[in-house]
Amino acid sequence: MGVVKDLTNLVFGRLTVIEYAGLKERKSGRRAQWKCLCSCGKVLNVVGSDLLRGGSTSCGCYKNEKIGNLNLTHGQQRKGKRTSEHRSWRHMKSRCYNPNVERYPNYGGKGIKVCDRWLNSFENFFADMGPKPSPLHSLDRFPDTNGNYEPSNCRWGTREQQSRNTTKNHWIEFGGERMILTDWAKRLGTSAGNINRMMKKKSISETIEYHLNKKNR
Repeated sequence: MGVVKDLTNLVFGRLTVIEYAGLKERKSGRRAQWKCLCSCGKVLNVVGSDLLRGGSTSCGCYKNEKIGNLNLTHGQQRKGKRTSEHRSWRHMKSRCYNPNVERYPNYGGKGIKVCDRWLNSFENFFADMGPKPSPLHSLDRFPDTNGNYEPSNCRWGTREQQSRNTTKNHWIEFGGERMILTDWAKRLGTSAGNINRMMKKKSISETIEYHLNKKNR
């Protein structure tokens, strides 16, 4: 076997190459294979020569769609349209495994992965997560914002819930309560900027007590 050509990040039809996946034994010898992400959301290993000669351009979903099988569970299609839950499942995997998507650096680029139970099974994902409570809900990693996508660390969250579940938030604990800076500002009747500026010179306790006393005057 000669030098393996690097196919990482190349796109072949519906398949985007994620990374090298080792060698596969064939009758003709050992062949390099590559982990690929299909646009339908499935992750699979494909032999590099099959990609280069155009023999593999999808996980098989294109062929099934061509013959008119539009109600595949694999695609979770209803009346020819993908469900919102299936889109969430596909986008979750793209963020983690496709270096070409805009949000990859904040997910896959930081080592965030999708659990084995969900990686190639939308059925398992849907069984664990259930339907979205409303169109306003989206997939949210909770309680560990730095953790992987898995049943114990995911929920359908509203935009407000997700805005509170980000590593960019400044959490403050005082008097047995732990809230983000903007919520303390609402409680104290002031602005987050005022609290921030004061905490640069005084402790959290002094800052909160000052604004509490000012509010109760």
